Amino acid sequence: MDFLAFGLSEDRALFAKYNQLFSARLTLATTQEPLPLFVPRADYFLSQRCMATGQPPSEQTLASHFEAKLLKYARILTNRRMFWRHGRTVDLTSYMLYFPQHNLRYLWIPKNANTTIKAELLKRIDPAFLAQIPIGGFHETINAKYRITIDQLTMPNVQEVAFIRHPVERLISCYFDKFARPLIIKRNFEKFILRHIAQIYKAENIDAQPEARSVSFAEFLFYVLKQPAWTRDAHWRPQSDFLGGHSGTKLYPIEGIDQMLRDVGLPAGEAIEKRNMSAEVGFDETQPMSGKLFDRTPDQISAAEVTSYNEFVSPNLYGQLKGWLKEDFELFEKAH
Repeated sequence: MDFLAFGLSEDRALFAKYNQLFSARLTLATTQEPLPLFVPRADYFLSQRCMATGQPPSEQTLASHFEAKLLKYARILTNRRMFWRHGRTVDLTSYMLYFPQHNLRYLWIPKNANTTIKAELLKRIDPAFLAQIPIGGFHETINAKYRITIDQLTMPNVQEVAFIRHPVERLISCYFDKFARPLIIKRNFEKFILRHIAQIYKAENIDAQPEARSVSFAEFLFYVLKQPAWTRDAHWRPQSDFLGGHSGTKLYPIEGIDQMLRDVGLPAGEAIEKRNMSAEVGFDETQPMSGKLFDRTPDQISAAEVTSYNEFVSPNLYGQLKGWLKEDFELFEKAH
């Protein structure tokens, strides 16, 4: 079973379910799925159906499928050019915080220094709350208090910021932190990562114990590239999926935290305390790319060998990834 066949079978299952689901107009209470799952799936289903029937996406199309607050949300995503993207979108309410004290919205994209950025914002906005966040529940606790609502997405005169990471560095960092490093340093894998490894093993007919072998960067990359867009995990979903074509968000590079604080009117100039750093290595497109670790599984890699993420890609592969992540590279340039 190859990944293309896997993707097509996933599509068939989705269409069978959503054809029935969309037999009536939907509300937030009738989606039958949480919004992080529903939004990219609904976007893919409706995008594909409009393309197949020759009906252009329109306000009438939205109104015929959604009502009440869900219709408002679909309009917001459409206005931000985050809908009608064939599954290449996300549920904004899961990835945006709103700080009413400073009329600030922060769009947080996984693998983009979010723990550090959230902590630096809360140090200045709500330090008492930051001090009370339990170990192990950092992001969940913050979301419970500051997660944005649909109505807050349309508030006027709000500053909105996001951070963009080098696209290839982010992809390799995700692989290394989630799929390789746990085995290399003898740390437990996260449960959702074990589920992805199991999917890779099933598709590639690999007979091994995930905790003893995991997957190579080559196997991970093949998996990511062949996944239907609507199924992609947020950790390796392209950054452009979180922004769509929206131009109202001020973009910053990862190293621009202090500048962001200045721009939004918060105290700046202090040393930034880096939190939850997965590894003290990075990617530098100006340096040689050996690709020597590309197809080696983590059980064949020692910590001392990983001195740069450049060792996971060759110049040729880097060029191909720049094509696949074209929109992300455009965002990266804008952030600088």
